[in-house]
This record gives sequence, structure tokens and C-alpha cells, in this order.
Amino acid sequence: VNSVYNGEEVWKGKINHATTSNLVIKMVDTANGQVLGYEQGSESAVGNAATVAAQRSSAEVGVVIGKTLSNSMFEYIKNREKKGYEYVIFFKGASLNVKEKTFFIKMLRELEGTTNINERSWDMDAHVLEVVVSYKGSSDEFKETMFMQMWEDPLFANFNEAKSKGSVINLILN
Repeated sequence: VNSVYNGEEVWKGKINHATTSNLVIKMVDTANGQVLGYEQGSESAVGNAATVAAQRSSAEVGVVIGKTLSNSMFEYIKNREKKGYEYVIFFKGASLNVKEKTFFIKMLRELEGTTNINERSWDMDAHVLEVVVSYKGSSDEFKETMFMQMWEDPLFANFNEAKSKGSVINLILN
């Protein structure tokens, strides 16, 4: 919250201090990095001291924005339950070819809990595949299920997980 002092004014013989508080909030799902909501607002208030006025305007802007963001959060949760969490997989390796790409996408489609798969990009020269997967289940469950399936296929026997964070998974085929 950024509170701006607007000065003092005399009203009915008493000195009142005025402030305006500005607030910008971006809510993010820490499990996968998806934005739940974004809102900004501004509210003004007066008080018998500058700090009192700042507290009042800050509280008011929080209340006003909180209602909108709460609705955004509930809507996000309902939609997430319907379609599942979204993961972005970067799969790369010097030997990654069209055959392996095709079998990898087919393997993802066959995972129980997968609701949607989108091949976002494929660079055959750089041997890099980017896939977006929607999966119903916990974040740990998705990676575990995918890895178990990959270990069963000799085509992917030499893969490793590189630095991954949240809903972004980096795989390397050695």
C-alpha cells in the first residue's frame, strides 16, 4: 500500500489530516505460477493525525479490492477443479527426434488424469519440444506418474530432470 499525505484541513475548528492510499495486488497460485487475479484501487480518508488517516484509507482500499479478488480466486478454483493444473514441459536433448517426440506426446495422452495436451513448439534443429499439459491431481502426482511411465519405456531410459520450478518441468534426454 502506498499512502500519500494530502495535507491538513480545518473542519468545525478541528484539524483533520487527509491521505489517499493506492494498492496494487496480483494473486498467484504458488503451486503452478498461474495468476488468480489482479486488481488495483485507490481510497481516501481523514483522521485526527496523518497516521490515523493513512490507516483508514489503507484499510478501506483493502476491503474494496478484497471483494473483487475473492471472487476471482473462487472462480479460478472452480475452473482448476474442472480442467486440472496446467504444466509446461520443456523436453530437450541432442538425440531428441520426431519419433521420440511423437511417442512422448502419446505417452502423456495415455496418463490417467490428463485432460488436455498442447504441443506449443517443436524445434527439430535445436532438439527442443515444449508441451502444455492439463492434469487433474496434485503437482507431485503428475511428475511421479509421468516419470514412472517414462522409465517403463526403453526409448526414454536415459532422461533426467533438469532444474524445474512450480508448473515448469525441464527434461533432458541424454
